[in-house]
Amino acid sequence: MDYASFGWLGDVYVLEEYRGRGLGKWLVQVAVNLEEIKECQRLMLMTKDTEGLYRRYGGFELLKKKVLERYQDIQILYGEPDKDNTEDKAST
Repeated sequence: MDYASFGWLGDVYVLEEYRGRGLGKWLVQVAVNLEEIKECQRLMLMTKDTEGLYRRYGGFELLKKKVLERYQDIQILYGEPDKDNTEDKAST
């Protein structure tokens, strides 16, 4: 953790068979109360249908500003690329 001023809460959900048991409320409360998260000046997320949950249990506010996004395909390489394999692909 680098104690950055910005945090992103993403890919968090409760499986359908466990919904209705308060797990979503608990999960939001635990996430926003982690010591590392408390250090963030801004914590953001996107949701299509649980805005009230995050407002009530996480202290989030809906931004009235336009948000610009850019998506890119990014290839992540682990370690050094295999030169022999790279040359084979380049010749095809």
